[in-house]
Amino acid sequence: MNGPAHFQNAEEILADLGRSYSGETEISLALQALTHATLAGAAAAALGTSPAESREWARVAGTRLSDSG
Repeated sequence: MNGPAHFQNAEEILADLGRSYSGETEISLALQALTHATLAGAAAAALGTSPAESREWARVAGTRLSDSG
């Protein structure tokens, strides 16, 4: 799983937290989301941004590279 995939997974888990879960399940899901977000950040810092990786980050962020300016 690459950084953008970890980021997207974290967002999906967080979106799912809007449903009604028990406290323990909410904590477990929040920790999973935090782990994926941390791994996404680590991947971005460690791997840099190749053109392919940049496009993938832009895709999960919902932007196009040409939108940045």
